[in-house]
Amino acid sequence: MAEIDSGARTRDEVRVFRVPMPEYRIDSVPDYNLGVRVDQMIRENFDVARIIVRAISSTDHPPLTLDELAKTILELGTDKYDPYRRGVAHDEFEPYHADFHAGPFEVDEDPPSFFGGVMKHFYEDAPADRGHPLRIDLLLIYDGEQLERADRPDPGKPRVRPRLETFLFRFKNPARRKDALLGLVKIP
Repeated sequence: MAEIDSGARTRDEVRVFRVPMPEYRIDSVPDYNLGVRVDQMIRENFDVARIIVRAISSTDHPPLTLDELAKTILELGTDKYDPYRRGVAHDEFEPYHADFHAGPFEVDEDPPSFFGGVMKHFYEDAPADRGHPLRIDLLLIYDGEQLERADRPDPGKPRVRPRLETFLFRFKNPARRKDALLGLVKIP
């Protein structure tokens, strides 16, 4: 059951939710069907045709706790709080000048859940980049109208695979990142 996390709100426009899922673990293959619980909460609270969703793991942001990371994101509108920190596959994506990786709310067939598909990606594909699977514990919900695809690579540098290009975004107005953030979903 989703609950509003009113203690973490810093602005009325950004809604913060908690969807506790203690059974979502990564010490073995997660049950991707658990994703329907998060999908339902997103559908009930956001216009899914309009949003772009970024999934992150707080383990990528030591020493911040989940609540500290959420507070920082609410203050900045992004999890990119350290200009010197390089993201995963930075060199590969740098020519695109993307602000982040994210995607539209689209349901895959296997599993038949948006969040289940993201869980699967973080469990099965993240080890190629990081050496280990990741548990998602925070979703950033953005207004897609305030973002643009970062699909114009520097001409002298190689392109990434076309499918990956579809997940690279940047803010239309970088000075107004906070305005693009519609919500946060904590998944403790």
